Amino acid sequence: MPAASARAQCCEQAARGVGSAHRFMIETIRFATDGSFPMSDSLESATEYVIEVLEAKGTATRDDFDVPGIVAESHAIANGWDFRAIEDATFWGIVARFLKL
Repeated sequence: MPAASARAQCCEQAARGVGSAHRFMIETIRFATDGSFPMSDSLESATEYVIEVLEAKGTATRDDFDVPGIVAESHAIANGWDFRAIEDATFWGIVARFLKL
């Protein structure tokens, strides 16, 4: 199953059993994985990608999260700057850990 297809299915399944904050994240990743965010091999493009994903629905901003922390941990997991290959649950787990309270 292609990654985008698997993500969509995972998102739909997860949306059935989670609260509104998680639904926001699930809907955002659907938007972010449709190919609308080109990635290049740089810290800057990875940072831009994370910010666009976080702000895609308009209910959160980059100021709500430690974006450099998200980028650093995602880079370590992805072993590169293209974060689209990171599993949804893993990516949003990282995001959740870097939410500013």
